[in-house]
This record gives sequence, structure tokens and C-alpha cells, in this order.
Amino acid sequence: MSAQNGFDLLRRGLWDRSLTPTATVEIDGFAICHFVRGRQWEIEFYHAANHSFNLENGDVGSGGVLPLNTTAEKLTVFASGADPYSQFPDGYYTDNTPFTRDDPHAHLNDFRWAINVAASSDMPPGGATFKRIPNFSTTKVVLENAVMFNGRVTEQRLYRVPEGVDPNGSDYETLYKFGYANDTLIAVIFGDNPKVKFEIIRDTGNSEVRELPAAHAPHQIGLKNMRPHFHHEEAQREPEHMGKDAKLATLVQGDFQMYYGAVLAQRHWSLWGVPSKLLGDRIDCDSIVLGP
Repeated sequence: MSAQNGFDLLRRGLWDRSLTPTATVEIDGFAICHFVRGRQWEIEFYHAANHSFNLENGDVGSGGVLPLNTTAEKLTVFASGADPYSQFPDGYYTDNTPFTRDDPHAHLNDFRWAINVAASSDMPPGGATFKRIPNFSTTKVVLENAVMFNGRVTEQRLYRVPEGVDPNGSDYETLYKFGYANDTLIAVIFGDNPKVKFEIIRDTGNSEVRELPAAHAPHQIGLKNMRPHFHHEEAQREPEHMGKDAKLATLVQGDFQMYYGAVLAQRHWSLWGVPSKLLGDRIDCDSIVLGP
């Protein structure tokens, strides 16, 4: 799969020339994105066991990493200026062609790769909503004047399985095939000023405002809420029955079902896949979206 980062996306220029990108924000890990139409993206990052949530940028923190622990209730990233929502009224980019999850090399940067937990096509019957009080402490991230794109696509094909069901030993290619999905998401923040600011509000009510210095190129920011070593624990080993035919491979359950600690849904699903050190991918809770 093509590894798309902020620089790759900027070179493609998928927006009008009237819009000036000020920063790219790569989003990865246990989080749910939601678009407030015409205003901003809001992303709930969940502080789960064995996950670490960090802001990454060369101008912040120690070694370019700023930990955001449970005391950080809200983080806002913003730049003054342009409103991109006349071109992107839904807050994200699509290539406006028929979309399927079958070809991981198609639809480059199309946000439809992101799993929408509220969509019947992704997690039937759809209609999931946020829990008023999730099972995790959260940090809300607000990205103003931002448009969402897909960054990378998963290396492995995924299988959507009812929670509590082990698909191994079944014809899971027929019963449970889901396809490929987003691995990372990238938000592009547009503005008319090369300076980017962010504000952290702590649980004490104290506010910390920081400003990234003006730069000749858009700032590169990472928001990552990951397990240590960035992979699912089971993916450290090759399955004993790995074969060239995917039907012979042993599937391993990822962590997608953790999202039901944060959303209400009529039916619960889990995602399974073939772990592989060769592919270097993980089968866990990549960031998802809850949309209309």
C-alpha cells in the first residue's frame, strides 16, 4: 500500500488554489472523528489501558513529543483565515467515483476508507451514537478550518465478525469479508497565516496556549493514541497455519470492539485479520468516524 503522509498529500494539491494549507495533522490510534458541519472537526481520543496519547511536532515537548495524559481535557489546533467548507461542505475529500473496499490501491486519499461506525454499509444496521458518558476518560481535539483525507490504507484485508464469534474454521471469506480500511487519517488545516496555535485546557481549568513558529512549509503535526510499539500484541508472531491461500490462514481479533465502550449501537462487531510481521501492520483500533 502507498504510505501517504502529510508531504505526499500536499504535493497532490486536492483543493482550490484559493486555499493555503497551514498544517497537516496525522491522526492514528484509538479515536473517533466527528464533523460539526460548517465549523470544525472534533475528535475524541480515548485513554485506554496500554495506550499512550501524544502530540508530535519538532517544535514542542521533549524530542518533539508532547504527552497528553488524562489531565488534558481539550486540545484546539487552529490558524487564522480561510474557510475550506465551501469546497468541502462535508468536511472531507472524496474522488466522486463509485467506492468499494476491494482495491487498496484505488481512491488515494479518499476519506471513505475511514470506517463509519454509524453507517449501515460499514457496521450494520448503522445508527450508532456517542455514549453520553463513555467507559474511558477522553481528550477532545478540535481542528478548526480542517478538511479530512485518508492517509494510508491497511496492509491486510479485514473481516467483520459479530462480537463473540470466532470465524476460524468457517468460510470466513464468504461470511465475513469486509475489505480494506483506513490505517491513518490526515487533516489539512487551511489559513492565511503561517503560524499555527494550539490550546490545551486541563482538568483544573487552566489553559496553555502555544504557537508554532512561522515556517516556509506547512507544519507537520501528529496525534497518536497507540499501544507501545504501534502494533497489536498478537501481530508479533506469525500464525502457525499461515499459507499463501488466505483461507488457510488463522485470523486474529483486533481491538475494534473497544469502540463500543464509547458508542451505543444496536449490534456489536469486531474486526479480524491475518497478523504478519512481514506486512508490518496491526489489527487494532485505527481511528474511525461517527458521521450522519
